[in-house]
Amino acid sequence: MRDGRHPACARAGPRAGLPPRSGGRIRGGRRRRAHAVRPRRQGRAHATRRDGHGGDRVTRLEGALDEPGLVAYLVGDHPDRERFLAYADALVDAGVSVLEVGIPFSDPIADGPTIQTAVTEALAEGVRPPDVIEAIAELRDRHPHVPIVPMTYTNIVHRIGYDRFDQRLTEAGADGAILADQPPEAARHSTGLDELDQVFLASPATDDERLATVTRSTRGFLYVVGLFGTTGARERLDPRTVELVERVAPIADDQGTPFAVGFGVSRGDHARHLVEAGADGVVVGSAFVDEILDREDPKAVGDLARELVAGIEDAGK
Repeated sequence: MRDGRHPACARAGPRAGLPPRSGGRIRGGRRRRAHAVRPRRQGRAHATRRDGHGGDRVTRLEGALDEPGLVAYLVGDHPDRERFLAYADALVDAGVSVLEVGIPFSDPIADGPTIQTAVTEALAEGVRPPDVIEAIAELRDRHPHVPIVPMTYTNIVHRIGYDRFDQRLTEAGADGAILADQPPEAARHSTGLDELDQVFLASPATDDERLATVTRSTRGFLYVVGLFGTTGARERLDPRTVELVERVAPIADDQGTPFAVGFGVSRGDHARHLVEAGADGVVVGSAFVDEILDREDPKAVGDLARELVAGIEDAGK
């Protein structure tokens, strides 16, 4: 157990009788007791997937956001394998709940200038999907209990083949995958992932009916894009992002699905406001990549992660 959190690995059963955190959480203006025994998440906490050896496994992603947490993004093998692993170690040491690992792609349509720069550098150094899959396997060996979710685009998966992509990442120890340009219908009707928990995205343009559909389809958690446009760290939290979180929260509650919000988050007070508004997690990528590009210092990356984790935890006080 770390800082009062339960490991995001397999559990024997739904929680019962656990003490609340001091102050509880604030959602939509009303207090909720942390760890409350309620329909939310309990139906998903023990989902199993067939592993590569014919057995069942409970993914670490299920239950990873039972407590509000930080989803931290890095570009795989950037700037190189050794330093990538050092940055990931720093994030885990700082208390992140999920590691999101980008598989470099030459046309990252959802990513802003910062991540595009890192992706371009990685590609120029020869980083390819098999390299990132290998790096994920190393991460899994180093951090057995931290959920790992690769993120990429469908073009990459088409080239590899969906079944092969699914199998190789599962064998490497990944728990889920984000295909930023694949809607649930495509995954359901033709080219989805069977072994990995596929995390789907919702945006400010997603109406409530569509949001309910996407929320039902996602596995692990729902990724809410907090702003129109591409990724990128911002100094101020856009009020429209908070309004979006307040709109998503009751729909996600109804579906029993946790959600994390990203795009534009760079500071601890941003994270605190989003969790107070109802988010179960906060996704941060560009701010970490900025630190890597500017300072190349794992300690700086870890310090930023600690600030963000502290902001999330402050929301429950």
